[in-house]
Amino acid sequence: MGEIKPYADHWEHLLDELGRLDLRIRIEMERMAIREEAQDELTRQYAGIALTREEMVRLLDEVGPINEQLSAHERMRLLDLEEELQTLERSIYRRSQATAAEGRILPLERIVECYGLDRFERDAVIVAAAVQVDEKYSKLYGFLLDDATSRQPTVALTLRLLCTGDAEFARQLPYWLPTARLRRHRLIALAPRQADAGGEPMLASYVKLDDGVIQFLLQPDQLDDRVRDVARLLPGGNGAGAAGMSADFRWNRELVLLEQKLAAAIAAAPYGAGSETSSSQPAFLLLGQPGCGRVALAAAACAKAKAPLMLVDLSRLPEEEPQRIALLELACREALLRSAVLGLLHAELLQERADADRKLEWQQLYMHKMAGAKPTVLFSTQRVVPKGEAYPAPLIELSMRMPDVRERAALWQQQSEQTGIELAQPVRWMAIAEQYKLTSGGIGRAWQLALALAQWREAVNGDRLHAVRVTEADIREACQRQSHHGLDGIATRILPQHRVENLVLPIEQTLKIQQIIAQLQQRHRVLTEWNFHRKLSRGKGTNVLFAGPPGTGKTMAAEAIAGELGLDLYRIDLSQIISKYIGETEKNLGRLFAEAENSNAILLFDEADALFGKRSEVKDSHDRHANTEVAYLLQKMEEYDGMSILATNLQHNMDEAFARRMAFRIEFPIPEEQHRFRLWQAMFPSEAPRSDDIDYTFLARSIQLAGGNIKNAVLAAAYLASEEDAPIGMRHLIRAVKQELDKLGKLCLRSDFGPYYEWIS
Repeated sequence: MGEIKPYADHWEHLLDELGRLDLRIRIEMERMAIREEAQDELTRQYAGIALTREEMVRLLDEVGPINEQLSAHERMRLLDLEEELQTLERSIYRRSQATAAEGRILPLERIVECYGLDRFERDAVIVAAAVQVDEKYSKLYGFLLDDATSRQPTVALTLRLLCTGDAEFARQLPYWLPTARLRRHRLIALAPRQADAGGEPMLASYVKLDDGVIQFLLQPDQLDDRVRDVARLLPGGNGAGAAGMSADFRWNRELVLLEQKLAAAIAAAPYGAGSETSSSQPAFLLLGQPGCGRVALAAAACAKAKAPLMLVDLSRLPEEEPQRIALLELACREALLRSAVLGLLHAELLQERADADRKLEWQQLYMHKMAGAKPTVLFSTQRVVPKGEAYPAPLIELSMRMPDVRERAALWQQQSEQTGIELAQPVRWMAIAEQYKLTSGGIGRAWQLALALAQWREAVNGDRLHAVRVTEADIREACQRQSHHGLDGIATRILPQHRVENLVLPIEQTLKIQQIIAQLQQRHRVLTEWNFHRKLSRGKGTNVLFAGPPGTGKTMAAEAIAGELGLDLYRIDLSQIISKYIGETEKNLGRLFAEAENSNAILLFDEADALFGKRSEVKDSHDRHANTEVAYLLQKMEEYDGMSILATNLQHNMDEAFARRMAFRIEFPIPEEQHRFRLWQAMFPSEAPRSDDIDYTFLARSIQLAGGNIKNAVLAAAYLASEEDAPIGMRHLIRAVKQELDKLGKLCLRSDFGPYYEWIS
């Protein structure tokens, strides 16, 4: 016997299997010929048209459907075909074993291994698959069924092809029951030969192989078409990529160890039907915020364990329960066939709720596990607990935290080194890390965006002589874009236009604002390097109270702080957040802070008077509701890791107990004369034409307006002057001041306007 040659590919193996089926068909055709020879001329003439008495007597004389009572001469006619069949079967077995020894498992053998199929079930799969591979089998099956319209094998025909005698035919009948492996795992389905054939015998039913099984036999590297919209496969390879994936976690030793443990668990897990330890093998719940590296860690662990990872997005499954469960079952089968780890994205959707019973999903996952599959990994932003006995198996939680400032700086440095892109100048990675609270995935996306911005800039400038150089400005702009988050839908983003030097405030208020900026700039050193964060269970953020009449500079001061720190500023109108319905305000605030959690944005709560009224003695449910809202907001502000600013016009109405819990309290007074003088001058852009008759001293001394009102007056005067095509003069300013005083409900007295009174009359 020569050297056994492994199969070159799955096609060569499948053709050998079809060759074996051809021999079985030849044997059955020879049996049919023997039976026909035993029939009289009348029976042969009316076969398939009419039932004769002679035919019925012959059927009663037959022991079984195969009628193995053959004469010695008839047996000899089949012997050569049976010996050829046995020789081919031995060759297929040996070549399949040689192929497996090379580390390659053929698709048909994979199905057998996954579901523990025996020889009969294995051959039944080939009988059903043949019509999808070669059109000739449709004609052959029609001939064997004595029905040219039949294009599929029936249960009876499959049994005749695969059984050697009547006793075996009878023993194999249970294989076609609904509880049998082939049907229970939906590898095959039975279909009536006639569309309206109610109550058709099981033996007469067509045997149809599932489309996904057909696709796996023909294209084992492609997922079932039905799951492609919800699933994708990350190949496990030979483990060569594991080192490269591990490098992504070198900034965090905890994650490196977590990856190694997960890889060991995946490699040690049982595989294949009948694995004795399946019931004790755990599933893993990877907890963390989107972008924190959960999928990357699982992919790295799978690569190290030489196992593929199949990701299924639960959020894309159909809403209707039957379709949802059916698609999840198909996805589980795809993972099982490929010995892949099943990864479920958005696994928080599996959490039981009053309006969502997830029992069937958990049962399907448990059946997948008990089939001897590789472990299942659930990716979730919150704890997920299966209800009752739907999943009676261990579920191990593995939490992945957000990278801290030092780790973010290391990630930025790592991105720069790995891509080898030249930096235009040294980048302050620590400053970038402190300013933008991005996940590891967010940093990777921001770096790619920064590179694209640099390429675009140099292409626009026509600089093709030098390599692309990324600037710190590119990185900051990319971070700003990457940081755009869910706050955009519930708050208004303000682009800072001012700095501290633009503020016109008393020295006390200016110093407090500078102190706030300094505190935020030193957060990393104090909280992280000096470990003060260990002393603070909460309250690591900075809460500030801005109080003062409208127009005194509260919003401008918030802009200045955000501008100096390079942070996003979001304005939240509390009058739009609060609700008269109990619990709705808390829900709105909870959503707001959840979206802001990883943004590092400054939150400016405007119109705080709508919620922060002075708490009074509780007299009814509405008072209790109001106090609950205040307490809830205070709690969320203290939990928030960034900066929150409360702006109120009526500080005296605020509960003192609440105000005391603010880190800073700044009162914005109506500006005094010297500040109004500076405000009048500062409101004019350098490009605006001005007349020499503007009396800033008079305006500052006689007109008592806040900064916001002064800005409105200067802008109104500019429009009046532009209409006259003249420079802005005192006459335009006086008229604009009158309009502003009218809006405020103040009288315009002659004594206030002196010689300029005639311009307002």
